[in-house]
Amino acid sequence: MSEDFLEVICTTLCPTLSRAQAGALLALTEPVGIAAGENLFREGEPGKGLFFFVAGQVEIVQQRRDGSPQSVGIIKAPSLLGEISLVMDGPHTATARAQSHCELRFLPKEQFHRRIESSDMAAHRLAPGIAVIIARRLLRLNETLLDLAASGDVTPRIEEIARLKQKIFSEWSF
Repeated sequence: MSEDFLEVICTTLCPTLSRAQAGALLALTEPVGIAAGENLFREGEPGKGLFFFVAGQVEIVQQRRDGSPQSVGIIKAPSLLGEISLVMDGPHTATARAQSHCELRFLPKEQFHRRIESSDMAAHRLAPGIAVIIARRLLRLNETLLDLAASGDVTPRIEEIARLKQKIFSEWSF
């Protein structure tokens, strides 16, 4: 693992981790490379763990109610992927499709949970970093919804948006 990426983890992705803690977590990971056009994971598949996204770009796609795919956004490295299925212990909520060759480091869910159960400080300090990533994505969603509402394009969907907002805030415990 490059020293540069270790620095990115400590300063950008998970500033709650010390350099030694980030190194200890990364030592538990496996390198993963995927080619452009391949899926890293698919919506509905069981979550297997957390991906430290080192290099590349992925498109996040979710299925609409009618089954058609909808692009939700583009995520560029550095970032984390698979965080929702890791912390909620459920299936992936979206498909992550590589738009370019991607390099990642994979932390298996079982490894993470074992570290949490053994009171490993690095695993516990990773959790706030994950929360920040999720919060940033939620803020982007709010901005998008506000932009749509301001443009007037969503008038017939106001009730649907209100239900989405209610669902987000009622299902998440703080």
